[in-house]
Amino acid sequence: MSSRNVLLADAIVARLNGAPGGTFVVPFVSRSVMIPYLEIEKATALAVLVAFGSDLVEGPYTRAQRLHTITPQVIVVSPVAAPTDANLPYERTTAVDQLIELAEQIADYMPTGLALGSNEAKISNALADPIYDPDELQMKRRFLSVIRLTALTT
Repeated sequence: MSSRNVLLADAIVARLNGAPGGTFVVPFVSRSVMIPYLEIEKATALAVLVAFGSDLVEGPYTRAQRLHTITPQVIVVSPVAAPTDANLPYERTTAVDQLIELAEQIADYMPTGLALGSNEAKISNALADPIYDPDELQMKRRFLSVIRLTALTT
């Protein structure tokens, strides 16, 4: 794993955890993880996880330095209560609405051009599409959103 990945993941965690109160609809403390799948499976409450970018790609050359593209992920996962009405197993709830809004807010909080960390990585894209995984919600009663960031760094 590249130190660029570690520095960028730490910078993303610091930015999310350093947000002023009220920035996000649901409060949370994010943390960096190496194997997000294991953390997703054992989540018993809301978790915001930052996974290291696994695909470091050497980018274009410049006169002074070589550029790299790193793609870390911010993962929002939370168990969702079973529906109160068995006849409406997929009812829309305030909790799910808030989690969708939280994922959108996190993506918006990582704007294009944002410089992060000591290696001055710049966010070039933040994408959450789809905003959540409907299969996770239906089959596992778990909200799961993966926000894919793209950062350019030296």
